[in-house]
Amino acid sequence: MSNLATRLEVTENSVAALNDMDTSLLQERLATLETSINFNNDTNDRLSALIEKNKNSLASDINSVEEKLSEWMESELEKIYRIVNENPLGN
Repeated sequence: MSNLATRLEVTENSVAALNDMDTSLLQERLATLETSINFNNDTNDRLSALIEKNKNSLASDINSVEEKLSEWMESELEKIYRIVNENPLGN
């Protein structure tokens, strides 16, 4: 039982010593971290808004590129088809 009392007394003394610690450095670090988190959250919100705003524009750009690419492929395949039909033996 005395061992438990000794351990309890050591723990009480350790906790009492914590009250006397200087926490200003820790508070400064927390404030800096909070500022950084707020900045990151604001930046994420702005980026999300920009992405939402430009989502339709991006989709239309992709569709436009797909259409132009398919038109180009069709014209090139048509050229090949015409060449093959004009000279089926390759002479």
